[in-house]
Amino acid sequence: MSKIRDELLVATAISMKENEGDENFNRRLVRAVAELPDKTWNGLSDAAVEWYNACCDAKGALPPFPDAEEAPPPRRRRAAAEPAEEAPAAPPAPYEPKLNDMVTVTTNRGSTQTGKLIEISASAIVIDTGEEELEYNRSRLTSIVLVAGEAPAPAEEPVEKPAEEPAGQPELEVGQVVEVTVKRGNKTLQGPLMEFDNEEGLLVIEVNGEEREFNRDQLSLVRIVKPVAGKTKAASKPAEKPVEKEEPAGRTRGRKPAAGASGEKPPGLGERIQQLVAKDPAISEADLVKQLTKEKYEFRESSVKVTHKASLNMIEYLKENGRMK
Repeated sequence: MSKIRDELLVATAISMKENEGDENFNRRLVRAVAELPDKTWNGLSDAAVEWYNACCDAKGALPPFPDAEEAPPPRRRRAAAEPAEEAPAAPPAPYEPKLNDMVTVTTNRGSTQTGKLIEISASAIVIDTGEEELEYNRSRLTSIVLVAGEAPAPAEEPVEKPAEEPAGQPELEVGQVVEVTVKRGNKTLQGPLMEFDNEEGLLVIEVNGEEREFNRDQLSLVRIVKPVAGKTKAASKPAEKPVEKEEPAGRTRGRKPAAGASGEKPPGLGERIQQLVAKDPAISEADLVKQLTKEKYEFRESSVKVTHKASLNMIEYLKENGRMK
């Protein structure tokens, strides 16, 4: 038992999967903590932040929770010494999403959206907000709640689409330029690979300065356009310890600076790095860090490193294909 573990479970709203070992679960917990909104992150206890940062620095197995205690042995007593306690009432069955229900979904970043459920699968759902259709990965949702006052749709068996294996499963590495084709709408997108998780079947690519997340079963094609120079194996691991600046150690995570006096919204971190590299392809990581700090961006050094490498790969790809001098 651990108070730190219980605190992080409440903050991230995740739970252990069936037959999931402690090490795998703790790694998933660390990834969920990295995605917490700033308000929740800043509300964590110092002990929870220290454990998270220790995990980020770990080279192998994650460190145990420092306050973990063994469960106390069962209390011995005679069977007739106390009257038998009444069994607690069973909790109400959790809401099970059904097609055509009006629901409100909440992501692990704290954003919410309300709409009608039009597609359900084991890994994803699609809701119609009346203005657009939005697809969500179920592992990145903290809750799916039936809208108050709405009657659930008549019970029916959700139609699950059979899982299709994306054509040609390439060996992915962070920093590659990849091209993906989305089954829904048959749309093709291209950009640097920012993150991937083989266990959960997730990958994140940057398209026009915005990070887009996909589940493998949403894609009909994943193709490597530009490999990483000097191939390095990229294993899924906890995020690296954030850059320490004037704020408390480990509590800054990739945010944009505030809008300037003119009211213009500054570009996102990834887009700004691409702008600086496009302006001066010879710029070093150290100079990038210095310039971004001067512009009051908050970031992880690992994010700067990955986006810098991906931007250089894209420039080299464009030159090789005659799209850039």
